[in-house]
Amino acid sequence: MLTVFLPQIVHLVSQEGTMFKAAAACHPAMVDPEDAPKVTIPIAMLPSKDEDKDAVAKWEEKIKVKHLVNWFPNQVHGFMAARYVPWSSCLLLIESVCPVFS
Repeated sequence: MLTVFLPQIVHLVSQEGTMFKAAAACHPAMVDPEDAPKVTIPIAMLPSKDEDKDAVAKWEEKIKVKHLVNWFPNQVHGFMAARYVPWSSCLLLIESVCPVFS
């Protein structure tokens, strides 16, 4: 599974021919709805309260694969990266909210 904090990178490596089986974009800044139709693997988007709600909604309308958008309305942008959290804890969090990977 690929988990990256820059949605542009997530979308680029989630297109046709990717070696990854699933992906997640954590607190994704600068979401471009035009990237959604290019994604070919299951993907989760985990936005914080600071992300652009309209852009995420448009992205979700355009995505064609199994996906999950799970908002973290009480968290600030960067909540998964700005503080020390063991990587295993991040994976457990993502897996607990993302049945898209099952």
